[in-house]
Amino acid sequence: MRCLQALRRLLTAPAAVWRQGLPREERLGLLSVLLKGYFAPLMVVWLFDHSAQLLAHGRDLLTALDDPAIDALTLFNAHGYWLLFKLILFFDVFFFTVPSDLLIPA
Repeated sequence: MRCLQALRRLLTAPAAVWRQGLPREERLGLLSVLLKGYFAPLMVVWLFDHSAQLLAHGRDLLTALDDPAIDALTLFNAHGYWLLFKLILFFDVFFFTVPSDLLIPA
């Protein structure tokens, strides 16, 4: 909301904004939207990448479970560790990519 107010102020009276500046809340809103606009494509690509790797490691773990020659430690080192690691990265990137107001209704 504050970002839209800042944009409207910049478009209607750019000289006045240049001389006086923007109020703190509008400046913060505008800068936060610009920052999200820069990082959003990167975060979405990373989210898809971690999702694909998470699914691949899960599939490899499930297929390796059928092999009786593999012990538990070898199975964990080959697939379980990477599955858990990618799961942590997935949730880390997910919660910073998706806005919190979409996850938790007000």
